[in-house]
Amino acid sequence: MGDGWTRLLSGVLDPEELGPRTAGDSDALDAGRRASPLARCLPDLRGSLATIADDAEHSMVVADATGTLLWIEGHE
Repeated sequence: MGDGWTRLLSGVLDPEELGPRTAGDSDALDAGRRASPLARCLPDLRGSLATIADDAEHSMVVADATGTLLWIEGHE
């Protein structure tokens, strides 16, 4: 089981109470993106997964450990 599910099931997040959060300010988003270790491999992810996701009508979502969405790519 992935770390995200472990956190969810340990009570950090309640799936019954989750709802959309308002977007943070753009400076905080930029800082989160720069701090993400995935930032340096995002071009490779885009190149290999985003096209497949778009063709399959799926989306690729990258979030940090707190669940903040950093990048969303793929089918609209």
